[in-house]
Amino acid sequence: PGGLIMQGFFPLGFYLVIPDLPEELAGKKNRELAQAIVRRLLWIRRLAGAQTIGLAGQLGPIFSRRHNIDMAPPLFSSINGNIFSIHEAIRRVSSARFISRMGAKIAIIGGGEMGLGLQQFLEKSGSRCRTVNVRFSRSGKIYPLAEEESRASLAEADLIVNLLPRGEDFLHGDFHRIASPQAAVIDFSRPAVEQSRVRQQLYFG
Repeated sequence: PGGLIMQGFFPLGFYLVIPDLPEELAGKKNRELAQAIVRRLLWIRRLAGAQTIGLAGQLGPIFSRRHNIDMAPPLFSSINGNIFSIHEAIRRVSSARFISRMGAKIAIIGGGEMGLGLQQFLEKSGSRCRTVNVRFSRSGKIYPLAEEESRASLAEADLIVNLLPRGEDFLHGDFHRIASPQAAVIDFSRPAVEQSRVRQQLYFG
């Protein structure tokens, strides 16, 4: 158990914490572990009388795409909820900084399926959006793909959405040094990027 989902003083549900890292769960050798997690969630749902199970963060895409676990009710992937949350953060930051969302240049770092869904959503809203895809080296270093083009997108961006798994990944990739100091970074990583280590203003997604 990790906490309650509240509406005012009324509990609507509760959080369960899975200690395994996303990159571990994504490994095909851990398919049985992923299936065991889903079985436990379904058992807890019946025990608690809950209606739905929302798979937060990267769990939904990992379970469905890597392990062929059907995302059918009562299981729901969190991608649309995440996109909504990030879009709300972009709206708030744009308003606070007097940036027109119609003309804003937005760079999305990483994110896979969620990054693609966010880009499509933002482009429909009229924003100019580029995705910076990355690759992880064996040593843990992160490099942007299409490096020259990605650097240009980051340097020009008014808003940067960080969808990398951990805040440290953003720092190891030197994205804070490539981006303009005037850019706003909406950080969706956990643990988050530390404000003291970057020159851009950070906002939580």
